[in-house]
This record gives sequence, structure tokens and C-alpha cells, in this order.
Amino acid sequence: MKGSSVALILVLVLVLSGLALSPPAAAQREVQQISERTYQQLSRAHDLMKQGRYEDALANLDRLRTRVQRRRDELALVLQSYGHLYASQEKYPQAIAALTDCLALEALPASATARTLYVLAQLQMVVADYPAAVTTLERWFKLQRNPAPAARALAGTAYAQVQRYAEAAEQLSMAIEQANRPEENWYRQLLAVHYQSRQYTAAAELLQRMIVLFPARKDYWLQLSGVYTETGSRTRAVAVLELAYLQGLLSEEHDLLSLAQHYLYTGLAHKAAELLEQSLRDGAVTASVDNWKLLVDAWLHARETDRALVAVEQALESAPHADLYLRLAQLLADRERWHEVVRATELALAQDALSSPGTAHLLAGMAQFHLQRPREAHSCFERALEFDHSRSQAQQWLRHLVTTKLYAENQSAEHLTRKSHQPASGYRVTD
Repeated sequence: MKGSSVALILVLVLVLSGLALSPPAAAQREVQQISERTYQQLSRAHDLMKQGRYEDALANLDRLRTRVQRRRDELALVLQSYGHLYASQEKYPQAIAALTDCLALEALPASATARTLYVLAQLQMVVADYPAAVTTLERWFKLQRNPAPAARALAGTAYAQVQRYAEAAEQLSMAIEQANRPEENWYRQLLAVHYQSRQYTAAAELLQRMIVLFPARKDYWLQLSGVYTETGSRTRAVAVLELAYLQGLLSEEHDLLSLAQHYLYTGLAHKAAELLEQSLRDGAVTASVDNWKLLVDAWLHARETDRALVAVEQALESAPHADLYLRLAQLLADRERWHEVVRATELALAQDALSSPGTAHLLAGMAQFHLQRPREAHSCFERALEFDHSRSQAQQWLRHLVTTKLYAENQSAEHLTRKSHQPASGYRVTD
């Protein structure tokens, strides 16, 4: 809350709680008798405050304080007025000091003491002196039989700030239950208390209520899904997100991607793929390499290889990338389309951004092997040996390759070819 708004609210609270000077009849009911002269000077000080003439009001109170210094009843009222004056100027520490001194005199009736305590607690909350606010509110509660819901909410907030979560939850819950129209912020504060105290079951129950009351608040749906995820209820988590999506609340990219990932985690790969495909088509999700790869993975998890292949081809049209060419090579290898695998790995290796070059060399070697090109396959597998992530498989393929008949025949033919091009023993080649 901005400082000017806080000041306005506090001034209103001070007036309504009786800290502003009351008419003579009311003053006689609320406090002990004071002299007519003191009353007139207090009235004058408050009139000056209303006019915004704070310096004149302060000078008036300073003169009055000197005169009533030895009369506790009148001094208490003067100190109340100082509190009003300083709060009106957003001088909260001075206002707190004035009201603290006022209460220390123990000269006010019980009802006036209670009102002063409540305003003091509010001021202490404004300056973030939460331990002091808790102490003040506990004194105030002893004087109140039926605290208003707003007061309980204030106490709950104060307790939360000093990490007394059980008392915070109790006061905030009572505020919500007792109010005819609880403020939304009270629910939010209680939810924060549940989070801070790791009461996730209570948080989930509260969020269910909040969603009913405030169905258009997307963050409550997301938080409920998050709580279910935290407690291991992934099925409930994805159900909540899906309901929010169906109501049109999830339109931002990170929300759509989160829903798609939740679908994948819970085995709903087909829904994940359809959501991603539609979002990429509409532009709701950026056509980045990672998002296209996520779509391909979703179709593969859904055992829709043809649609995964189509997705990769579409991805390469809009975002040509080495990793996408590698993914294309992997899908083509599954279909045993070896010539196309060779071409796809060449395109992948031609770019610097390839994250797994060893895998590309390995796939190229497998394709050359199936195309019965043992020498090319051998070269590819040797290149794959250079990378940690592909070394083990490359070694296995090389061992397999050298045991094949085709490899032996190729090696023999190559040896004979080299021998036929060597000059005969005893002869020297000359021009």
C-alpha cells in the first residue's frame, strides 16, 4: 500500500476510534473531566490539523503539553493528539512514540485504551515492527469480547510475520468465517500461512474454496495444481490445469507448456501432442527448437511415429537446426530409410549447434552398414569413438562390423587393389 493511502486510512481510523477530539458531551462520557481551557486548546489543535496547518497544530500542542504536564488525564489526551498529528504527516515512529507514552500513563478509560491500542498496533504494522504489533494486539484482545473480523485478520497477519503460524491461521480463519463478506486478501494471507508452515492439505482445501469464490483468478488454479504436484497428486494437478485451460484462463506460453508437460508426466502424451501442435500452429507457443522437440517427443510417447516425423519436417521448415536434423535421422532410422538417414546426418553435422555429434556419426555408421558400405561405416564409427556419449556403442558396432563377411571381402579387395598398384620387385619406376 502506498504511503499516502496508509496515512489516509490511519487518519480515518483515528477519527472513528475516538482519538480525534469528541464533542464536549462525548468527551465527558469517554474520559475524566478536563478543564474547559484544555478542551478548547485541543479543539483548536484538531481544527488546525483538518486545515493541514500541521506546524501551527504542533506549536499549539507543545504549549498545551507544557501546561498540563502534571495532570495525567489531560496529558494523555494531548499525547493522543500528537499521535493523530504525526500519523497525518506519515511520521509513524513519532506517532508510535506518542501513543506509547499515552498508554503508559494508564489514564484512559478501558474503551479509550482499547481503541488506542488498536491504532498503535496498526502503526507498528506499518513500520514493520511486527513483534511489537503482536504484543500490542494481545493486550488489545484482553479488552475485547467480540473482536471484529478485520481485527482478527490484522492479528493473523502480525502472527504470520513473527512465524507464529498456528495463531496466524486461527485468527485468519476466524476472520473469514465471521465476516459477512471476507476480503480476498484474507484468503491470500491464510494461504501464505499454510505454505509457510507446509500445511499443504489445508492449502489445497483453501484453494478449492478460493477457486469457487474467485473463478477468474488464474493464479489460484495454478497454485492448486502446484500444491497437488508438491504432494504427489499429479493426476489432480493436471486435472486442475485442464479445467483452467478449458475456461480460457491458460493462454500464455509458459502456462500452455506447463500443461503439456503435466500431460506427458501423467501418461497423457496424445493430449500433450495435440495441445502443442495447436499452440504452435496458432502462435501461442514459440516455434523454437525446444518446443518442436517437445512436440516430437509427445508424438513418440503417444506411439504416433508418422505424426512425429511430420512434426520434425514441419519444424525444419520453420526452424532449421542441427538437433532437429538429428531427430529426423533417428526417426528415419526407425523406418530403415537409410539413404535419407545419411543425408539427415550430413545436414546435422554440417552445423556447429549440434548437441550430440557422436550420435550423428553413430547413426551415419549404422546407415552405411545397412547400405553395405563397410568402409564408410567403419569411418563413421571411428568418428563416434571420439565422443563420450557414443563411444560405447561405436565400439560395439566396430566389433560387429569386423566380424561380417562383407567387411572381410571389402578388406581383401582393398588389399588386392593396393598390391596391384605397387611396382614389381626388382624394378624401378622411371618417367
